[in-house]
Amino acid sequence: KEFAEKKRKEKEGEFKVPEAPVRRDDHGNKIDKMLEDAKDSAENEEERLKLEKFMMYSKGLVQHKEAAAKRVDNAHEMSKPMARYSDDNDLNSLLKERPRLDDPMSKLAG
Repeated sequence: KEFAEKKRKEKEGEFKVPEAPVRRDDHGNKIDKMLEDAKDSAENEEERLKLEKFMMYSKGLVQHKEAAAKRVDNAHEMSKPMARYSDDNDLNSLLKERPRLDDPMSKLAG
């Protein structure tokens, strides 16, 4: 019943929806909220890109590349099952490629 009464008042004009306040600049011109938000987001995007570039160069390009390669490798390793068996080719090749300090054959092979 109350809902129907509110609808009737809306139709008759007794109940009005409040409008957003009008914002004006120093010269008295109306400020478009959407245009201001677009400008702010563009400025924030530029700042974010500058900050990303600074962070990348402050840490070092080689370190970023190594970290990205490590993330890809970790994602590949996590996709594998938890139990690793003796016939696992990935694990075998990983262990064969690992350098060892006291390996007498490393001087001869490479």
